[in-house]
Amino acid sequence: MGAWWQAELKPIHVSRILLLNRPDEWGVRSSSLCVHLRAQGINKCAYDPHSVNRLAETFNTFYRTCGVAYSSNTYDLAFCRENWFRQIKAALVDKAQRGEMISRGDALTLSQLLVPQSVDRLDSRFLGSLLYLSALNYRIPAETLSNYSRYLNSPDAILGFERELNDTASIAGSSKRFCVTKHGIMEALLVQKADEFIDLSRDVLSVLEAAGFSVCICYGTLLGAVRNNDFLPHDDDVDLLVILDAENEVEEKSIESTIYGVLQNAGFSTHRSSSHRNFHVQRGGIALDVFPAWRKDGQIRLYMERMKIRTLSDDIITPLSTISLHGVSLPAPNRPSAFLDERYGPNWKVPDRFHEWPWPLK
Repeated sequence: MGAWWQAELKPIHVSRILLLNRPDEWGVRSSSLCVHLRAQGINKCAYDPHSVNRLAETFNTFYRTCGVAYSSNTYDLAFCRENWFRQIKAALVDKAQRGEMISRGDALTLSQLLVPQSVDRLDSRFLGSLLYLSALNYRIPAETLSNYSRYLNSPDAILGFERELNDTASIAGSSKRFCVTKHGIMEALLVQKADEFIDLSRDVLSVLEAAGFSVCICYGTLLGAVRNNDFLPHDDDVDLLVILDAENEVEEKSIESTIYGVLQNAGFSTHRSSSHRNFHVQRGGIALDVFPAWRKDGQIRLYMERMKIRTLSDDIITPLSTISLHGVSLPAPNRPSAFLDERYGPNWKVPDRFHEWPWPLK
């Protein structure tokens, strides 16, 4: 017997019981998940991925999204099964290349069902088309993309997959271009709409400076400015650092709320991070990240590698300097190179778009 879990519930009226199964690489765990219930001495199978009903639901998903029907012997004969899967994959590639869309749920369901566990058997053109269909309307986060880490296991594999995505977009006549980053799959808006990002950055800087706050560019935005006076081609947003003077955490959070309110009152759409103390500022479909930096007694605490908070000497950041980015002058840390040494290590001058990738690469 494999792993199992049993729960005995006190008598209570419920409309449903929801069981959540943690996602894993290519859905291996889900393929073996069964749920059995026992009530009043009667045993009942509530969920079995290999049951006739479950297979019928799966086949209906294929038919609804791909227009490929199945016959009663589809799963009885290996040849029929392989041919059926081949038809589905061809239909999905064709749908992507025609610029049609399917729901994110269907795209992710199909990816779990159709992507083989063997890397050698994976059709990268099919995977690129499938995730393109989903990425048309939804950003695919790194957590979802990591399901394919066995295939996306090297820089070359990731770059090749990115080419498949954009080749599919081109064939479909879409002007969208996608970038595969450590944050997931998203449109390469930072390069395509650089002027709009600059305008948004300057407007946010102006509002915060007028409210009495010291603000500068930081992290990947600063790295691009120091290297080549422009945005990094694989970056996905603009990073700003706001310096806060506070004696304790209560004061810190009070000032952070003030900043949040100032931006909202200025007409920006703002969204707080659910897990950290930074927040996002949006306008017209583009966004930037605002990070707090807490200053006290000659030290500044701020988010650094992998969103860990640590302390730097105040003189690395203040007094602020200026730097050229995409043809305009913006505020920057006092010692940009020292800041980048601390954040990215001594090799930051060498471009590495796979720095701090969320899973190991060959």
